[in-house]
This record gives sequence, structure tokens and C-alpha cells, in this order.
Amino acid sequence: MALKIFVLILALSTFTSFGQNISGKVLDNKNNLPIKNVNVYLTKTKEGTTTNKKGEFNLNFKSLAKQTDTITFSIIGYTSKSFALNELKINNNTIHLFEKIEELKEVLLNSYKKLNSKIQFNKLSSLKRGIHSFASSLIEDNIFVIGGDASYIEDTAKKALLEMGSYSESTFDDLLKRLRHNPTWVNYKGDLRMYDIKTDTWTTSDLKFRK
Repeated sequence: MALKIFVLILALSTFTSFGQNISGKVLDNKNNLPIKNVNVYLTKTKEGTTTNKKGEFNLNFKSLAKQTDTITFSIIGYTSKSFALNELKINNNTIHLFEKIEELKEVLLNSYKKLNSKIQFNKLSSLKRGIHSFASSLIEDNIFVIGGDASYIEDTAKKALLEMGSYSESTFDDLLKRLRHNPTWVNYKGDLRMYDIKTDTWTTSDLKFRK
């Protein structure tokens, strides 16, 4: 009698539950290629695994699952699917996923802010002669400008050739004359100039720096 009860219980458990291990494959529905890194898990317990580069998976359950329990397949870029365990058996445990195409809603940008065509500014007092490569420091309401390169460099040869090109009767002697006229000079300032922000004025200190 005990043996008959054991056989009956075994038969019922086989009918109402599924094996502890399920293997299968996940493929792209369009090109039938394997999809790797697909999340495969038992929906109710979240026990799961992922597919390998061949799209294959091997899912082991710690607890018995009924044939009506579902397995979920999900991965970014594809529509997730869930199948009952008995459905997987009908499909030979081969799952096809459809690529998920996202359609973005139209986005309208409206700007009600009026942009100014001009920038308002105040023109400040300038130095009498321009300099570059100088050092400066802001102390309270004064800007101190120390030294600076006031050199003037001119490409005499280039300028002479351009000028000769404007005259069809130019000669080689004309080119030589133009080359002799070279306005280039080198000059380094040793002055200390001070700009007063409040009064918008420049002054030059009696203190001199070595060039």
C-alpha cells in the first residue's frame, strides 16, 4: 500500500512540476542569429542566467517550478517575452525575440526671449601706443601694466613683391629699392603704466623697469 502511495505521489509531482534544469537557445526573429547576454529567469523567483555568444542558456532552479510557471527573456533593444514552461517544450526551448524599435515623440522648442542684436558696453580709455607680451596686475581699483613689447615687424620682401605685382613695368632695381626700405624695429618698454578704473585714465609712473 505504501509503495502505491509513493508511486502516485511521484506521478502527481511529475505532472505538476518541471525539472530542475532547462536548456535552450535565443535567436533574433529577423535574421535567426543568436543573441548573447539575454536575461533568462523564472518570473516568480527571479532565478536566472544569461545566454552565451551562441545564444544558448542553461537555467537551473533551486526550487521546483510548475509547468504553468513562466520564464522571461529580456535584453535592451528587444521586446521582452514570457513563456510558460510547457510552451517552451513545444517550441523545443528555442525562443525568437523581436527587435524593439523606439519611436520618439516630436519635441517642439519655443523661445519667447528677445535676443539683443547689440551688446551694450562702455568704451574705456586706451593707451597711446599699443603693446603686447606685457605683465599686468589688478590691485583694488587700479590695473598696473608692466613693460611690454612695442616692436614693429614687417615682412619687407613679401610687401615688396605684392607692390611690384601691382605695376607691370616694375624692374629688379625697383625690388631692391623697396627691400632697402625696412620700417621694422625692436623696442621693449620699461614703463609702469597705471589705469584708474574709476576715473578711466592712464598715468605713467616715473619708476622704470629694465628692458
